[in-house]
Amino acid sequence: MRQTNAYALGALITVVPIVLCLVVGAIAARRGRNGFGWFFISLLITPLIATVVLFVIEDLSKQRCEACGQRIPAEARVCPLCKKDFRYERLSPETEDKLSRGLCPKCDAYNAWIDDTQRGLRKCEVCGEQYPLLV
Repeated sequence: MRQTNAYALGALITVVPIVLCLVVGAIAARRGRNGFGWFFISLLITPLIATVVLFVIEDLSKQRCEACGQRIPAEARVCPLCKKDFRYERLSPETEDKLSRGLCPKCDAYNAWIDDTQRGLRKCEVCGEQYPLLV
């Protein structure tokens, strides 16, 4: 009977830390980190310390909105709070040059734009691509 209890206790001592390390890996993955790597880190430094470190370091699954400063999902194209549009934030110099000359960067159509001033966008009538209105 004592030997059975020893095996049960040994299994418990082995399984519980591994399950906790899996939980740390899942938390890391939800925060934009490598869950597999954090599983092994938590095996080395204990799941409790790894969890504390995960919550102290930056959450990569979120970004800060430049307009309102709130944390929003990293894949968001439009801020759900202030409605700032991030889709066309970083245009290449070549794209900006073509837009400033009235050319569509995709199909080189000249002045074939439908302007949507309310949303701050222009759409090419030829290819349908959308770009920001340049002020």
